[in-house]
Amino acid sequence: MIESKVVISGARGMLRTALMQYCNESRQVSAFRVARDLTVGTSSADCFFHLGWGGVSASERDDCEVQAANITYTLGAVELAAKLGCARFVYAGSQAELNATHAYAISKNAAADLAAIACEQRGIDFIRTRIFSIFGEGDSPNTLISSLISSLQRGEKLPLTKCEQIWDYMYVKDCARALYLLGELGKVGEIYNIASGVARPLHEFVHELRDIIAPNCELGIGEKPYSPNQVMRLCADISPLTRDTGFVPQYSFADAVKGLLDL
Repeated sequence: MIESKVVISGARGMLRTALMQYCNESRQVSAFRVARDLTVGTSSADCFFHLGWGGVSASERDDCEVQAANITYTLGAVELAAKLGCARFVYAGSQAELNATHAYAISKNAAADLAAIACEQRGIDFIRTRIFSIFGEGDSPNTLISSLISSLQRGEKLPLTKCEQIWDYMYVKDCARALYLLGELGKVGEIYNIASGVARPLHEFVHELRDIIAPNCELGIGEKPYSPNQVMRLCADISPLTRDTGFVPQYSFADAVKGLLDL
C-alpha cells in the first residue's frame, strides 16, 4: 500500500486485530485503532477501515434503535476520515446484506449507501465490501466453528442441524489481507465479496474439523432443527476482488484450522 498510516474502527473484533497485525508486521504500515467514541491516537491518516458495528448478537439483530445507531456511527466515521485527511474509506459490509430480512442487514445496506454519498461529498474514495463467514484467532465462542472445536476437544457430541447449507468459510488472516489490498487497489462503485470463493456443504467442513481434532468423536448431525429463517446457500463470487487486487486465499480450511490450533 502506498499509504503509510491507516486507522481501523472495531473495538474488540478478531478482524480488526488481524488487520492491525497485518499492517504493522507484514507491511510495516502504522495502524491506529479508532475507539467507539470515534477518537484515535493520530491527527492524520491515509486510509480508514470501518469495521466497527454494535449489536451483532442474535438478540440484538432486530433491535431497530441499536442498528439505527450504527448508521449514525458510520456517518461519524466518514466525518472523522475527512478530518484525518483520508483519501480512502473501506466499509466492511456483511453477507447478511444479500438476505436483508432483519434490522441488522437492512441497516448494513443503508449505512453503506449513505456512507458512499457522504464520502463522495468529501472527496473520499468509498470502497464497499461484503464479508462472508470468517473464523480464526479471537473468534466468538458462540460461533459454529468455535463451539465445534471446543466440544471436539472435550470429546463431546455437539447437536447440529443436517448441515446441508452451502457455505463459504474463510480464515481471518486471509480476510485481513483482502481488506488491506482493497484499501490500496479497490475501485469506487464496486461491491467486493470477501470470501474463499469455494463453497461446500456445511457437513463437509464439520467432518473435516472432526477428522483434524478428534477422528473418533461422534457428530450430532441432524439432532437440531433448522431455524425458521435459516439461509441455505451463501456462495461468494470473488472474481472482482481477484481481478482488481490479485487476491487469492493463502489458507485452505484444513490448514487454517491446524494453524489456529497450532497442530
